[in-house]
Amino acid sequence: MSDPPDLDGVRHEYVNAGGLRTHVALAGPEDAPPIVLVHGWPQNWWAWRRVIPGLAERFRVIRA
Repeated sequence: MSDPPDLDGVRHEYVNAGGLRTHVALAGPEDAPPIVLVHGWPQNWWAWRRVIPGLAERFRVIRA
């Protein structure tokens, strides 16, 4: 598996849930109200790349 592309202000983590390794993209202040972005199939977190920076100014963006 290759590394996800870079986007300023976005940190990538991987969560193991019941044997499934899932990528999570995080942006914005950790203490800000959370907002979860969900993409459809077959997109991935990159589909939100133009939306994340604006939302991260006010929210903790979690793209799971």
